[in-house]
Amino acid sequence: MADLLHSVYVADKGLIFKVSGYSQNLHLVVDLVTREMRAASGRVDRHMFEAVREVRARSYHNVLLKPHKLSQDVRMNVLIEPYISVRDKVSLIQNITLEELQDFTDRFLDKLYLQILMQGNIAWTDAIKISENVLKNIKWEGLPEAESPVIKVHQLPLGDRKLRVMSLNPASTNSIVTNYYQGEVATVNDTATLEVLMMLMEEPVFDVLRTKEQLGYSVFNLVRYTFGVNGFTITVNTQRDKFTVSHVDRRVESFLKKFSKDMNRLSDKGLAAVKQSLIQLKHTTDYELKEEANRNWREITSCEYKFQRLLIEAEAIDKVKMSDIRKWVADHFAVGNKSRFRKLSIQVVGHLPNSADNATQGESGVQDHSLQLLHAGQPSTNIQENQEEFITSIDDFKKSLPLVNTPRVELAQC
Repeated sequence: MADLLHSVYVADKGLIFKVSGYSQNLHLVVDLVTREMRAASGRVDRHMFEAVREVRARSYHNVLLKPHKLSQDVRMNVLIEPYISVRDKVSLIQNITLEELQDFTDRFLDKLYLQILMQGNIAWTDAIKISENVLKNIKWEGLPEAESPVIKVHQLPLGDRKLRVMSLNPASTNSIVTNYYQGEVATVNDTATLEVLMMLMEEPVFDVLRTKEQLGYSVFNLVRYTFGVNGFTITVNTQRDKFTVSHVDRRVESFLKKFSKDMNRLSDKGLAAVKQSLIQLKHTTDYELKEEANRNWREITSCEYKFQRLLIEAEAIDKVKMSDIRKWVADHFAVGNKSRFRKLSIQVVGHLPNSADNATQGESGVQDHSLQLLHAGQPSTNIQENQEEFITSIDDFKKSLPLVNTPRVELAQC
């Protein structure tokens, strides 16, 4: 068997074509696919186009039915500029024609900026030949720097903001609360501090919110590196008929209040143990070539080019002090000095079981994917909420937000 694998998929800033397998035949796959890129859309008949379009539309729809995917989509919709929501894609895709696809293919391939990684058992001379063949097959002009895609992040306002929406799946009682706490532009030292903090939080957040309070079957915290901006999230998957999202949000804040006190009591010995565990993870040996290749590819597509990132981060983690942990908590938690407390709570509300809105969806296939944004006290809750904290229009809210100035790394600086 040739044992060759290939994939083509859409990424944040363009199209990615990946090939793996025995090196002696890889160039044949690359040559074949790149030669067909120009011609393929012209050979697609209308029946095939409509079938593929329907499959893609269904996949968009299925993504939005999952509350955790909807939560992610809404969060990125607020934070990222530009951002094309899955909700926008599913509403537009049925209007796309075969002629528009063919026209877009030509325009897309006319101007490109190509980034290539070849890693493994391949000579540098062969790598250059493969790259030259790709250029020969596709025949594109260089993309001007002014047209290069740039993704920016909105800086949240100081304080607490909530975005509460109804789930787009009327048959699901699942509710999701994801509290996002935004930090600043990522630096090596700040990232190391945040990673240590998240490892310190990992066990107690599950123990308190999942095991003891039983708020939901899935509870976790994660470091969030959003296009150069640090942050973290705490996510709780609960049930609409068991807990309200407002109750879950308050319990998360209650946990963070207790956790901040625990950080003030944490000993140097306890910190050292966590740091050592994290450093060992950074030094874990890659079992397959693709692990290292994927890591290097992320550095290329992000244009950061820190190919020794794990070693750099391990050194920075070793230097993290208790004062760094306590300062990060004090600055970014609601219980501290709040000088850098920027919180966005994304709350997806599930539907009540056996209710009118829990009816089976119609067989027509026509779905309404627009968001139903809720206000304070909606759906009914006995907790007093501040309406000023609620986002009632994503577009209007984003207009008031500045963009974080993240440094752009030029290849010549690496």
